[in-house]
Amino acid sequence: MTGPKTNAPVLASRPNLPRIRSIRPEFWASEDVAALPWDVIYDGPMPRRVSSVAPMSSGCEYVYMLFDASDNLVYVGRSFRPADRFTKHRRKAWWSDVAAVVLVRVSEAPTWTRAPWSTVGPNMVRLEACAIEMLHPRANIAAPARVAA
Repeated sequence: MTGPKTNAPVLASRPNLPRIRSIRPEFWASEDVAALPWDVIYDGPMPRRVSSVAPMSSGCEYVYMLFDASDNLVYVGRSFRPADRFTKHRRKAWWSDVAAVVLVRVSEAPTWTRAPWSTVGPNMVRLEACAIEMLHPRANIAAPARVAA
């Protein structure tokens, strides 16, 4: 039997992810986060069309991290449709500070193996909760409830 996939070596071997490498390396190496099977989908300036990097029809949920021009973390959230969510965020006072985004996808168990009322996988909830709890983005007001490992 093999253990959970860990991304600590993956992160170290991917120098093309400077933004997430710069956010507290201890966050990515923490037991909660390193055990999750995550993959960075996009790391760069806010795209003109978010749906081009996070298709709305993909059926995937994403955790997104929004950064200002100095690479300070502004906000962490999750959504199946980041483009729609960003449209709602544009009404917030802090949105004008957002210069870059990191979109992360976390593998989840197939929906048929989860409880029928669960539309969100526990890995996504865990990653978002850990990011808010450990990284303290300035615009997040309340942290989501954590899911047991």
